[in-house]
Amino acid sequence: MKKENIVKKLFTSSLIGFPIGVTLLILSYAGIFCIVGEDAANKELLQLNNIRTLVYQAMVMGLAYFIVFVNLNTALLFLNRETTIKFTYKHPCISVLLLLLSVLGMIISLNLINIESIYSKNVAMLNVIIMVIIYAVACLVFMIKDVKENLLVKKINIKIKEKNENNN
Repeated sequence: MKKENIVKKLFTSSLIGFPIGVTLLILSYAGIFCIVGEDAANKELLQLNNIRTLVYQAMVMGLAYFIVFVNLNTALLFLNRETTIKFTYKHPCISVLLLLLSVLGMIISLNLINIESIYSKNVAMLNVIIMVIIYAVACLVFMIKDVKENLLVKKINIKIKEKNENNN
């Protein structure tokens, strides 16, 4: 697979982050109603009467979650054993650079959703909490996936070893 195909695939598969980000923005407003109460939620929703505020919030949330999904898809790419063998071992400097860019992307996305000139304090805090939960769940899923793959490889190796011992 060529580099251009990998990058194109990475970005196109990450486009789902934009509508997810906008949906999570809506859920954060609903969360304010559940957590703080109706008066605070109405106050927050009154700010959305200005269409520019709504558009800016939707664009920034969509962009932030696009970056999140680029990070998650990059992590999936590196967790693929075939990719790791082909790319990571041959180009360790580029791999470290991509890891640093992922961390930078995470910091940028957290800062994007915490801009208090666009979001109110309540919405910004709820956005950060939601994103931290998403990263935590993603890390948990990646860890479970990795453990399952390692156990499967061990089982296969044991069966191959037993088969080789039976053939001798």
